[in-house]
Amino acid sequence: YRPGQPVTRGDIALWVFRYAEYRGIDTRERGILYQYTDYRSVGDFAADAVSWCIAKGILPTVSTADGPSIQPSKPLSRIDMAQVLMQYLSMM
Repeated sequence: YRPGQPVTRGDIALWVFRYAEYRGIDTRERGILYQYTDYRSVGDFAADAVSWCIAKGILPTVSTADGPSIQPSKPLSRIDMAQVLMQYLSMM
């Protein structure tokens, strides 16, 4: 899947969401996306995944001068990846 390309925040939300579904984890909970300044930049294909990851505290949001942001197309930093994994594993 796009070797050599950075993993975006939206990508990781989708991967974690799909893996949780595969593992039989309840993925019905949703966060409120429209409270984020860039909620419209979340693609329809990833909206449920991003919303679930935010509700579960898996995907860290970003503070900006305009307010909280999701930044789904931003490459995932190492520290964000570590946080995603730790939050996901804490659900187990």
